[in-house]
Amino acid sequence: MIENSSSSVFTRETQLSKYILSYLLASAFLRICGGSWCPNAWTKDQISFHRYPNNIINIRRPYLTTLLASTTTAQQSIDRMRIQNRIHPYPQILALGMLLLQIWLGKPIEAERSDDNPNKTCAPESYDIDADRTVAQKMLERCRENCLPSYIKAIEACLATETFDAKQSFDDESFREKIYREIIFRLEDTVDKYEVNVDDEQVLISYPGIEENLENNSHPQQLESPDQTTRVLDPPTTTTKLADRTVPGKNVDTEG
Repeated sequence: MIENSSSSVFTRETQLSKYILSYLLASAFLRICGGSWCPNAWTKDQISFHRYPNNIINIRRPYLTTLLASTTTAQQSIDRMRIQNRIHPYPQILALGMLLLQIWLGKPIEAERSDDNPNKTCAPESYDIDADRTVAQKMLERCRENCLPSYIKAIEACLATETFDAKQSFDDESFREKIYREIIFRLEDTVDKYEVNVDDEQVLISYPGIEENLENNSHPQQLESPDQTTRVLDPPTTTTKLADRTVPGKNVDTEG
């Protein structure tokens, strides 16, 4: 999904699919962050898709692959990340912004790092997400060329260190509401500009080439993740009210 491709050749369908994917990932992030499904920051390597027999991949139906952790272990992991990364108070939110950038540009952040970036050759356990924040900011400038302003604002909210109060946690309702306002609502607004309802199942399966599979009664090939658990990231179903919009509430089924 994230490969060396030029965003200048985006078709309307491709743009819409990237916006839908970003909205689904971000809304799922809000619902399950802090639980066993999201003990650490998400990366592109955890996002999977079904491949149909005709080699079509539907990026409008993402799956999260992760190693499940207990709620206690998940919270300890979050606390540890916040201690180790002093620049951005919420590495999980910073990572979400990086994921949105990579989705839009179609390039992995690894390909954008300079030779002097400490993450260029470091071991996974030594990875410093703050060192990639400057890389992400440069990628954001390229996104401004052909990306809707609401999508840009959502990414800016993820990358900025001052967007969210460092003393709050994902268990605070006011904090989760702010994540919705600053990120999810803007991504939802981006999709709305295409006049599609992302809650409509037909929108999620209406992807070029997939109709052929449906007509032939062919099903997606199964994902292979023998040592991990995979979960489909559908539009939010659990909601609480905020003004005239709905706010995805915290998923009560965090243990899988």
